[in-house]
Amino acid sequence: MIYQPPCSYTALLRFYQTVDIALDAVPANGGLCLLDPLWMGVPVVSAAGPWASDRQGRSILAAVGLADLCGEGDAEFIAIAIALAQNPARRADLRQSLRARVKTASLTEGTRIARFIEAAATRLHAEAQPIRTARTSGDLAAALAERAFRTWRAQGGRLVLPDA
Repeated sequence: MIYQPPCSYTALLRFYQTVDIALDAVPANGGLCLLDPLWMGVPVVSAAGPWASDRQGRSILAAVGLADLCGEGDAEFIAIAIALAQNPARRADLRQSLRARVKTASLTEGTRIARFIEAAATRLHAEAQPIRTARTSGDLAAALAERAFRTWRAQGGRLVLPDA
């Protein structure tokens, strides 16, 4: 285990050349900071928890085809890290292939992601128009009900409840 004191970004990237495995922060994941070791060819082991901030590592690892490096809870996290530490051939392969994986991952497709966000914002703006122009509480209720119905229809007419 190595602790790297604060340094420049360039020095941090050089530091990753000395690292075999990066362990993600627990319980809240490192988020986009996980891209740095992956870019430098260092595999990251993560643990997914119940909250969105606890699952960023899983999302990033899945995007680069390494969902198997994310466990559920401490025991899996430790077991995955030990197995990877005991597999120098896999670490060597990852050292050579990770940058290409990151380059081709969907999470680095900035133009596609920007278009998706723009389309969602445009759709939400259009859907909000009847709500913004409602003059009475009855008009507002009707606009909200219509929006809820359109959303329900877009989901195939199924009722989707959030997890408890």
